[in-house]
Amino acid sequence: MRNLQILWISNSKLSDISGKIFNLIYYSGIMSMPNLVELYCSFNNIKDISPLAFHEKISILDIEGNELIEES
Repeated sequence: MRNLQILWISNSKLSDISGKIFNLIYYSGIMSMPNLVELYCSFNNIKDISPLAFHEKISILDIEGNELIEES
């Protein structure tokens, strides 16, 4: 997963980008993809995108249609 640059997981009923992906395979989440430059995760159930805070290489981020919660 370290060399993955583009991840397209739109409409996947995904709710957590930090750990469990596709309900099948466990990784250390999005942090195991340091070379990711494009992430398409629109129309899922994602509420928190804070795991992306340290991903400086991401230049395209599609999070449309998710249930993001704004921290107060």
